Amino acid sequence: MKYVKTFKEWDGESLMLWGDPGNGKTHLAAAIVNELSKKGYIVVFQSVPELLQRIRRTFNSENKENETQIMRALLECDLLILDDIGAEKTTEWVEEKLFNIIDGRYRKELPTLYTSNLEPKELKNQVGKRSYDRMVETSLTVKNEAASYRREIAKQRLQRFIEA
Repeated sequence: MKYVKTFKEWDGESLMLWGDPGNGKTHLAAAIVNELSKKGYIVVFQSVPELLQRIRRTFNSENKENETQIMRALLECDLLILDDIGAEKTTEWVEEKLFNIIDGRYRKELPTLYTSNLEPKELKNQVGKRSYDRMVETSLTVKNEAASYRREIAKQRLQRFIEA
């Protein structure tokens, strides 16, 4: 995995993996987490819809985690993986939270790996113009054109059912 082998040389440059659902973007991102963690890097992997839910839960005074703690972890790690960006429902609040994360890492020149089912130009409407501008400036964009492994698994299950 060239990205892992040359991670230090990327010097803050981000990576945007996009393509159809089920083609392995999240799996690839998880493999990057594992390999970079073995090398001693601090990598945070976070599904964007789940991250937004985590932040919302901090509004509850009984929650042990607060938004500052979450943001610190996201803004100080060596690599942040924002999985499934663009899957969240867009609101001003969502745009603001994503901007705070993306801009915070942008200002610190820290890399972020984004995965999305949306084409990069479609992300502008989901994350907002300011976040999108920073993402595009700092990211190498890679389309994953692999076939859906989920469809392949479904075909195999159907085939086993038919043969039984």
